[in-house]
Amino acid sequence: MILVFDTYSGLCNQFQDINCAINFCLINNFQFTFRFASHRNSNLNGCYDVDFDKLFDISFLNKYPLYVDYKSCDIRPDNTLNYHNKYAYCILNQMFPYEMQLRNFFHEYVILRQFWVTYKLGPFYKTITNVYFDLKPATKIMDKFNEIKSIINPSNEKYNLLHFRHEHDFVNYFHVDVPSLDNLIKNIPYKNKSNKLYIASTGIRDLIKDDSVYDSIFFKDETLLNDYNFEEKGFIDYMFGLESEEIYGHSKSSFSMILNERFNTNNYYDKL
Repeated sequence: MILVFDTYSGLCNQFQDINCAINFCLINNFQFTFRFASHRNSNLNGCYDVDFDKLFDISFLNKYPLYVDYKSCDIRPDNTLNYHNKYAYCILNQMFPYEMQLRNFFHEYVILRQFWVTYKLGPFYKTITNVYFDLKPATKIMDKFNEIKSIINPSNEKYNLLHFRHEHDFVNYFHVDVPSLDNLIKNIPYKNKSNKLYIASTGIRDLIKDDSVYDSIFFKDETLLNDYNFEEKGFIDYMFGLESEEIYGHSKSSFSMILNERFNTNNYYDKL
């Protein structure tokens, strides 16, 4: 049996899918592969499937002996459980160990969509490795990140990062208030306030009311990214986060939580 994972929802929710999938398979000795990732609809109200390697660099998977290249798989309705791609919680009962349930399925492949919700939020969650910081974007996205970095930070100055979530999907789901971006830029207590500040967000010029803050910040030019999806743009911001000195974000954001884990910090502007 090969477990086929489809990652779903926002970028860092997909990070959690990957981390949970690999840990579950390593612990329970299942072969695994990844089929689809997801991109956000233009209105941010839903997602659609794309090939996994369109969003992620898959080369890191080759270090796992249990990994199977998806292109070598022959997935058909007659040999696949959940061929029509229901969420994992629709086929796995949280009352019983998932490993036991899967061993009782007599199929060559089992498709598990958005597995992290079932695994991490269920009673059998366990990890033995942290996959998050192996995750890199597909070549198209990585090349664009390097291009943007060479434009806005050509001398590789040290910088801090602010992940500012104001988009309606986040605000409406979590019922949060959106603070003034100007005030955050001026008042967040970074350890090194002399560093410039990278703003990881969208529509930044529409959010800034005080032109004086432009001297202390930089951000990606979205006109260079007209052909890029919301998740691809988010991956570029994430790469800037990995290379920053210190980050602040929102405590409800998976993106902010994963970067705080990377720096072993607890920096959330909504908690100040």
